[in-house]
Amino acid sequence: MRRNTLALVASLLGGLAALAIADPPAKPADAAPTPAPNAQAEAAAEAPANPASVLKRMRKRYDSARTYRDTGTSVSRFSGGSNHTTSLSFSTAFDRQAGFRWRFHDGKRDEGTAYEVWSPDRVKWSSWWGLTRKLGSFGDFQAAIAGPTGISSGTVQVVPVMLVEGSSRCNLLNGLRTRPGLDRATVDGVACDVVEGTLRGGRTLRLFVDADGTLRRYTESYDVDPAKLADSMPDADAERIRNGPKFHIDEQVDFKPVFDEPVKAEETRFTPPDI
Repeated sequence: MRRNTLALVASLLGGLAALAIADPPAKPADAAPTPAPNAQAEAAAEAPANPASVLKRMRKRYDSARTYRDTGTSVSRFSGGSNHTTSLSFSTAFDRQAGFRWRFHDGKRDEGTAYEVWSPDRVKWSSWWGLTRKLGSFGDFQAAIAGPTGISSGTVQVVPVMLVEGSSRCNLLNGLRTRPGLDRATVDGVACDVVEGTLRGGRTLRLFVDADGTLRRYTESYDVDPAKLADSMPDADAERIRNGPKFHIDEQVDFKPVFDEPVKAEETRFTPPDI
């Protein structure tokens, strides 16, 4: 947009130089005034948003973040086979020039259920899960977050991936087929554009993105067929769930994010308890 505006200004200046040499032509009295370049830029900036522009805004926000921290919750409601709700809490700390730490835990249980993934330099990665009390060491980020992906309902694959690897690597955005138009909603008092679409497997996704491009909430809705799920699991687990009833999941993930404020080194560190 800035390049287009500069080109327009240059064109207008050239035209003024030519008019300074020749007598200016008479201008009809009822001719409408030509908008100034800055007015045209402002009008273009106020063009109605669409799903593609909202997603572009969000990608830019996370790809350019110098630092980031959040706290949040993920609530999954199961219906069909058995009706119940699960809830977990998570937090993220990120410094593009230094480290990273992500953790989640079930708020209804002891802190010993917490899962930690961290790196002081974003080169060597570590993980710790209180339930197994095992320390993991990894050479890359994806290997470090493979463990908590399922038990965190995929939460670790969203904002952490956009920050560490870039928005183009975020599975929640890859292959998203957006529907035309936008809804509007308010999340924690912040106005958001709501992008809705579908992902592979028939999952319905809604992204709540504010004017700065910050993801404030996302929801997923999908059906699960245990027979199909069993095909991708180890034999022992597969046989146990294969004949289970189909069920439906509605998931809502809420973020309380802060961008580009100082992140202390200790926020990206974790020392596992004695084994």
